Amino acid sequence: MQVNEMERNSEGKVVYKITLPSKKVDEAIERVYKDLVKIVNIPGFRKGKVPKKVLEVRVGKEYFQEEAKKILVEESYYEAFKKIEDKALSQEIDNLDLTVGKDFTYEIKLETIPEVDIKSESYKGLEIKFTPEAFSDDKVEKAIEDLRKRHAEQDEKKDGAIEKGDVAIIDFLGKVDGTPFEGGEGKDYSLEIGSKTFIDNFEDQLIGLKVGDKKDVKATFPEDYREEKLAGKEATFEVEIKMIKEMKLPEINEEFLKKVNYKTEEEMKKDLEKKTKEMVENNNKVGLENKLVDAAVENSKIEAPEKMVEYLIDKQIEEIEQNMKKYFPHMTINDYLKAINTTMENLRDQQRDKAKKQAQAEFVLKNIARIEKIEATEEDVKGHIEKMAEGMNQKPDKLMEVIEMQGNMKFVKEEVQLQKTVDFLK
Repeated sequence: MQVNEMERNSEGKVVYKITLPSKKVDEAIERVYKDLVKIVNIPGFRKGKVPKKVLEVRVGKEYFQEEAKKILVEESYYEAFKKIEDKALSQEIDNLDLTVGKDFTYEIKLETIPEVDIKSESYKGLEIKFTPEAFSDDKVEKAIEDLRKRHAEQDEKKDGAIEKGDVAIIDFLGKVDGTPFEGGEGKDYSLEIGSKTFIDNFEDQLIGLKVGDKKDVKATFPEDYREEKLAGKEATFEVEIKMIKEMKLPEINEEFLKKVNYKTEEEMKKDLEKKTKEMVENNNKVGLENKLVDAAVENSKIEAPEKMVEYLIDKQIEEIEQNMKKYFPHMTINDYLKAINTTMENLRDQQRDKAKKQAQAEFVLKNIARIEKIEATEEDVKGHIEKMAEGMNQKPDKLMEVIEMQGNMKFVKEEVQLQKTVDFLK
């Protein structure tokens, strides 16, 4: 099989021609004959013994050719696509050409990220305000506290009121301007008071309530909230307290240390200190990079194509389905939609803001990479895969083999290229 690039333009249109040898055409037509002869009844011939020429007259040569095309495309498309390094936002198959005795050819037409001009002053010499997170002993103490919480016992509090640190089991319904919003409803939701899981001062307003109490809680979404429709809006939540649980943290003793895989309290503190420092460093790295990318996107004043947004929404829905199958293997996506009382259209709409922001970032970074000739070298990719393998506790060579076999190397290369572009911005 040969894969040849035939066309590429700045609008992101790319065409590849796939060629299969004439021998494959003969094999495909023979398969069509063998499948057909098993089911066709023609007077004068035993079932399964009808000659090919007779069948061709009966059903037409065009039938053999069309079915052979399907077989050839089905058998070659995935392998061909693995050799194509472009990330396709959409693809279609066209211009299938089959003639007995000749090579079979067809085209794969892709829509990729289009090329646009971005002025260098939009992304060079960026000025941003960024305050790094500071490491402190308090963060280590919080890490120890969180570890204890994960192994805490929760006793039902039947008479008392909610206090900070308690877990409240609540039903809630959120409304903005009197209208319920997607994702704003929960039943028997377990909320640790003081965890800052919910927006604004929502949790503080539950302190003092008892089981059976109902309250309208007002809270404001942050200006940079992930869903633009809710950002900066005040919401009213109708809340009912179903149950209160008091959290009893375990003492740090020999039994607890054994449970969390540490020999001594000192070993635990040192390990959590190391992990906390790494977390702070990573938070600062990601925070700074996000600020830089946001600034470059804002300065560039270009809009990502809608196909990029739709492509990323598709990926997010796929991820939801994979996670769903992981925990509920027998549940279908329709079952999931019923369970959360929504439609696929609404679910896609919920993903749109996140997808649009990601699309804008990728669109700008890919074009900066092209303009500045930033590429992912073999050495870059090898180093990236080695780090991935270390985190997954795998051998790099084995991971490389799996990535190539699954045709995912193009995505790894793109990830490396985008990171190098962010490093360039820094």
